[in-house]
Amino acid sequence: KKTMKEKLRSQGWFGKTVANYMLKNKTEFNESLAQAISLHPSPKDIEKELLEECEKMLNQFEGKRLENKNIELGIEHFKRGEFRLSKHMYQDAEIDFIAAKKIDASLSEKVFINLLTIAFTQKNFQNQARYYEEFILYNPQNFIIINDYACFILTVPDPKLINLPLGLTLAQKAADLSENKNFAILDTLAFAYFKNKKFQEAVLNAQKVIDNMPLSTTLEDRNLF
Repeated sequence: KKTMKEKLRSQGWFGKTVANYMLKNKTEFNESLAQAISLHPSPKDIEKELLEECEKMLNQFEGKRLENKNIELGIEHFKRGEFRLSKHMYQDAEIDFIAAKKIDASLSEKVFINLLTIAFTQKNFQNQARYYEEFILYNPQNFIIINDYACFILTVPDPKLINLPLGLTLAQKAADLSENKNFAILDTLAFAYFKNKKFQEAVLNAQKVIDNMPLSTTLEDRNLF
């Protein structure tokens, strides 16, 4: 079964939107973006996804031009890091991202996301844990990252990094910050209660997951939860 992104790609609008963004064809970009949004059941989600993809592709293109050059600006290190990440040059990309964050703190959030991607891809669980902790220190209100760290600390393959009580604390914090309305975060909370053998709380929060699912949620996705 194709994902919606794959369907959009097959129909050309996803690719056309990115291409027009790269070529700075403003009118064509707006038209293709509108078409892509109109085909998606969650317009806000696909618009955000498309714009992020456009920005990433442009950064990679500009980053390629910075290879073998002496650079000083944080944004230059970030763009070159994006290019190197796309080419699986993980060590060099990591160096660039760390430099970008050090030079320009405003890039920190995007840098942490890329550092986590590198650690995940390389299955470097120690680095993954470290970057999650640093990210949360930088932005303690980011409930998405707090939730991701909770999932990580509850399921990481390295038993030395498993921390069930911390996973529950993080999941509770993520749920509180999201006002107990995000069904994916509530799902993590239910799982955290289950892992900590608090089964009654797990069942109660599992029901909250179902209650907070958007009406557009497919039956297949509901059954998964």
